[in-house]
Amino acid sequence: MRRLQSLPNPFYVVLIATGLLFFVTASAYFMMSLADLQGGQTAANPHAFHPLFRWLNLHGTMLLIGELIVLAIATAGVIGTDSYWDADDKKPD
Repeated sequence: MRRLQSLPNPFYVVLIATGLLFFVTASAYFMMSLADLQGGQTAANPHAFHPLFRWLNLHGTMLLIGELIVLAIATAGVIGTDSYWDADDKKPD
């Protein structure tokens, strides 16, 4: 079965997308923690009541754990299928 050479390893796509999502989630979680340390839930801290921070406070830990699991699976997928996707590059035409 002949594969198109322009197709990337699909696990790379999942890995990059999940990595970017993990970066954004971890950054927002850090900012939420920093805002909580600096002022807590006071009127002096206008970002303390932001809906994103409230949502991350409830679901952020599970979201980060889920993203790490997907990252681990995608990493194993990339390593496991790398020889399959690179096989056409090493064969002469």
